[in-house]
Amino acid sequence: MGRSSWYSWNGSATQGNDTTIRTLLTSSTGSGALQSVICRDPSIDLSSRQPSAQDAAILWDTFLQRVHPTWKVIFDQELRQMRNMVTGYDGYTGLPFPDHAFLFAMYLISVTALSDEECIELLERPKQAMLVEFRLLCEQALAGSDLLGSSELRTIQAAMLYIVSHGA
Repeated sequence: MGRSSWYSWNGSATQGNDTTIRTLLTSSTGSGALQSVICRDPSIDLSSRQPSAQDAAILWDTFLQRVHPTWKVIFDQELRQMRNMVTGYDGYTGLPFPDHAFLFAMYLISVTALSDEECIELLERPKQAMLVEFRLLCEQALAGSDLLGSSELRTIQAAMLYIVSHGA
């Protein structure tokens, strides 16, 4: 393998072996901060973990009303197309990882936009339980989408929503 240069903030180059961000994050000396979005657990079936049609509709509406006006990571027309596309899937079987990632990121950030009381009232589940579930599923979908090696727009949009949900 060849050698690569890494540039510090001050612009000076440092020489080293070929190293990728993925290698740094998964190595024993790396931070491992993104481990859950790098290594997918194949035993988790994302298609079967989508919310019910009723809950999905509530989360879509929450996203459109509370999140999308502030964080426009996707065009309105694309969002409508995505909503129409996923309602056409039979149980979301065959949905590509980037689309799963976007949906779970959208559900995750929608739950963060709801109060504890709204979660119980509208979705009949505790907010914290939904945050944990959708975070795990989003991470698994991002891992399946090859987050660190992808240039797929839907994956990047999902990653943005995932990151923003952590600050909400």
